[in-house]
Amino acid sequence: MTGPATYHARVQALSETLQARLGVRGRTLEKRLRRAGRRLPPKARRAGREIVEAGRHIDHPKLARFTDAARLEEAFATLEGHLKKVNRKEERLNAFLGTAGALVFNLLLLGAGVLLFLWWSGLL
Repeated sequence: MTGPATYHARVQALSETLQARLGVRGRTLEKRLRRAGRRLPPKARRAGREIVEAGRHIDHPKLARFTDAARLEEAFATLEGHLKKVNRKEERLNAFLGTAGALVFNLLLLGAGVLLFLWWSGLL
């Protein structure tokens, strides 16, 4: 990190990537991260909090000295690395298949219950 301008450029790029990959909206990176919520793994959420926290101090000349550049760089790398792996199409397919699987299982359970009731009633 060389300065506030570089930080803000990277935050803007990260914010746009977050919107493109996860579809979350918001004006700031902090809002987008909050809306992403549990769709991010804990390590990526922690990295996002570190980036946002550094943003509160980065514009102030005296407070900016207390920002650990290596740790901030690692936080950016962690969050960017996770977002590169995200595939919205695959996530939608997995959600659909999970819902369809649960529905089929419930229908099988209902059918087994109906057959058991018919057998118990002597109609089968």
